[in-house]
Amino acid sequence: MLDKTKLKPYQSLIIAEVSDGIEPEGLMDKILTSVENDLDFIGNAKRQLIQKVNSSMDGDIEVGFFHYSVLIPPSWTNEVDIEDRENHLFLAIRYKMLFAFYLSESNKKGIIVNNLLKKNEQNVDRLKLLTQKRLSSAFLQGDTRTLWLSGIHRRTQIKADSKILAGLDLRYALDPLADQTYYYTAARSITRIGDKSIPIGCSPKKSSIWSGGSKTWIDFKERITQLLIHIDQSKEKDELPFPVIAEPVSLNNLDLSKPYALAFFPPELDDPSQSPELQEEIEYWGNRTSLQIMKIQNEGLTIEAELQEDNRPIGILTIDVEVKENGKVKLSVKGIESEEKFKDLIIEGCYKVSKSNWLKIWYESGFTLADGQLYQVRFRDIEFRNIEYVDFLDFDTNQEKPQKIVTSKKTGNKVKVDDRSQIGNAKSLFDWVIAYWPNKDGTKKQPMGWLVCDDGAMEIADFIHFGVEDGLPVINLIHVKANSTSGISVSDYEIVASQAVKNLRWLDSQLLEGGLIKTFNKKADIFIWHDGTKQADQNDFIKFLETIDTNIKRRVIILQPSLSESKVNKTRKDKPESDSARLRQLDTLLYGVEANCRAANAEFLVIGSKP
Repeated sequence: MLDKTKLKPYQSLIIAEVSDGIEPEGLMDKILTSVENDLDFIGNAKRQLIQKVNSSMDGDIEVGFFHYSVLIPPSWTNEVDIEDRENHLFLAIRYKMLFAFYLSESNKKGIIVNNLLKKNEQNVDRLKLLTQKRLSSAFLQGDTRTLWLSGIHRRTQIKADSKILAGLDLRYALDPLADQTYYYTAARSITRIGDKSIPIGCSPKKSSIWSGGSKTWIDFKERITQLLIHIDQSKEKDELPFPVIAEPVSLNNLDLSKPYALAFFPPELDDPSQSPELQEEIEYWGNRTSLQIMKIQNEGLTIEAELQEDNRPIGILTIDVEVKENGKVKLSVKGIESEEKFKDLIIEGCYKVSKSNWLKIWYESGFTLADGQLYQVRFRDIEFRNIEYVDFLDFDTNQEKPQKIVTSKKTGNKVKVDDRSQIGNAKSLFDWVIAYWPNKDGTKKQPMGWLVCDDGAMEIADFIHFGVEDGLPVINLIHVKANSTSGISVSDYEIVASQAVKNLRWLDSQLLEGGLIKTFNKKADIFIWHDGTKQADQNDFIKFLETIDTNIKRRVIILQPSLSESKVNKTRKDKPESDSARLRQLDTLLYGVEANCRAANAEFLVIGSKP
């Protein structure tokens, strides 16, 4: 039989504490029985309980454990008679009112967490997971050597979904602009334990800590005892350990009325330690599926969304959002498939959404639901001032390009589609650029310089303008976005801002010198104007490109009329809570774009609307 003195577990633990008013004596054996039941040994030939050792005292700690085995098929064959036998250990340790749990079967650790959160015969609200604040106060106050970050921003090509940083003390390495849309999921910091300073890993949201391997049972017992004593003696602090990055929010009249995007984002998406089967499932839901909002009800707490697989409609999910204490969120969902063959996929999609930590929801007010918790960016109250407001006269700011009505071959309904042949002859925003740029004052002065409409696949920008300012040549990359909402809207800017940053590479000296010529030589379906006159072909424009050199002023422009001068001024003056939060979020986004432009030696300008 296995003796505990032969154990040397890895020091990776889930931490809980005894609930207020509950005596800890007798809890250990009840917990062992509860977890044993959850691991499903009875009647399961694949899972066998080998040995169970009930609680006993070992110095200052109480210990209980059981040893079991699992039969699993190897990943490299379908032969049912070939199975690997894995041996696993569940270990529970108590120091005073604190419990620490170890489970070697890593993909079953959620069972322990669920066991602590549910009511059952053996454990009726007697234990609770240690709070994030308690763990971060105990272990994340020293120099942080490793930091795991996950983004609350929408998925974009120019910003990582998640990232891992390493350094001497990452508090000083975090970028107030670039990193403020991330929250930390785990960190590894130097902590004073006894008479030594050692690195301790901590994942407060999962109530877990880790501290490396053990050589012997004595080594393991002494280190774990020290860690539990350290938690017991640590004082809880209100300040968050990393002030630059996004912070969890508590329930306090949160404005969740305008969700504008949602997506599957499994928390394990960047965890390489997962089994191949789980990793494949995670990548499928994280990368091949999408959710498109169809309807918003109940002040944003009910969202109807179309589930798509590789842009193919699968069915409709109706998601109810319930915000609980401390900003934690519970999601309830029901679905209906578009075809019978998608029924199982819809059922699985509903299950994934109901887990809460698999779904991200973005709100116009600046909040993001991520990993079952609401977060917000810690906005820097710095007003973005590089905005020029123009009068768009009688042009339609809700229409990006000229459109025409056609009959859909798929549905037979009349639908609007873009009509590139009418660019320059209609009243869309594209037509405004052609009629007035660079004369943004709305006068009918003849437009000067070369203007190229590069709209389409692999575009550099919607428009590229070459002109002269104060005797210096200048290139403007103009990105146009029509209004999709009224008022101050961050979502209107996110996509176009991402496109603008992604295409900054075209302002690189080498691409300017020869890349534009090669690019436009390959493009036949473009429109070109010179000093306001439309050109029959691109021959003269190509000759012009051959004359420019790298000594040229560069500018990136986002033209988005939804940002109005009157609304911005009123919001900055009166500071209404909802609009003010959106404007701070927009300021932050635009400063981030400006920082990227400066790195490419370019100016950044936003065009809004009067009044």
